[in-house]
Amino acid sequence: MWLSSRTAERRRRGRALRAGAAAVAILVTALLAPSAPVRAIPATSSPVLELAKVVRTSPFAGSHRSMLDNEGSGYVPRDRTLWIVDDDGKKLFAVDTRTGHLRRTLNHDDLAGVRKKGGRHHAGQSRVGDLEAVAYDRKKDQLFVFSGSSSPNAKPAVFRLDRKRGKLRLDSYQSLPVGSDFTAAAWNPADKELYVGLDRTIWSYRYKHNKVGSPVAVPGLTGAMGMTFTRDGAGLLVARYPATVSLIDWASRSIVPGWSFDLSPWGVLDARAVELVKGRLWVSDGYDLRAPGDPLDHALFVFDID
Repeated sequence: MWLSSRTAERRRRGRALRAGAAAVAILVTALLAPSAPVRAIPATSSPVLELAKVVRTSPFAGSHRSMLDNEGSGYVPRDRTLWIVDDDGKKLFAVDTRTGHLRRTLNHDDLAGVRKKGGRHHAGQSRVGDLEAVAYDRKKDQLFVFSGSSSPNAKPAVFRLDRKRGKLRLDSYQSLPVGSDFTAAAWNPADKELYVGLDRTIWSYRYKHNKVGSPVAVPGLTGAMGMTFTRDGAGLLVARYPATVSLIDWASRSIVPGWSFDLSPWGVLDARAVELVKGRLWVSDGYDLRAPGDPLDHALFVFDID
């Protein structure tokens, strides 16, 4: 079920901050304009968000299934689906971004039954105990799902889905270093690298060699919970605790002035993931304490950028 923007408007209290310096305008234009596709992020130093709609996940439209704990997301444009992970439910859902309907579900047994890359051992239940982040590699048409170690007895891992017979299907997994707890993941179309993040730090990650790279620090960045790159790879959007989305100039590893949005006026209480879908921001809310039946429970908030 879709919630109208009129319903969501009642929950809004204000708009995003603006910044008007000419130097900032030059920076943002250089970052976003030259190679940006149609309906990409606007080249402006004073962007404003407008709530377009809210997509229910508890339950999903046309389904009796509900999200128990909305954590990470990854957008697959080929299928027009947003894959989102349910930590408490130990499931992976694929939502149609046009209708909001649930398209596919992979449960904990599906994930636990995956074999190790190049080996015979199954992942097992301990590697599905803390699903956190999703990233989609557009070049190779592969989806990656990261599981952390914050739950009791959880063993960190990353699962890979490859396209077979027209569908993304679970292919293999890799065990991550003990203590790994990446809450964010994204694929950069510029350098074709996967990146993972936690709080203040971002690392590159290579699935084939199962190698985590050197840490990358972004001054002023805190509370990173989810992230996605712009289509040209020049910008990195980061969902930050508790309810902020910021844009990072990836070349300079710096937060772009005027491009940090407080989403709490629209009802977002725990921003866990962000995706760009046809120029719109899709933000996952992971707040767990809303009243039963609240239509915003673990919802997906969709914003236009003006």
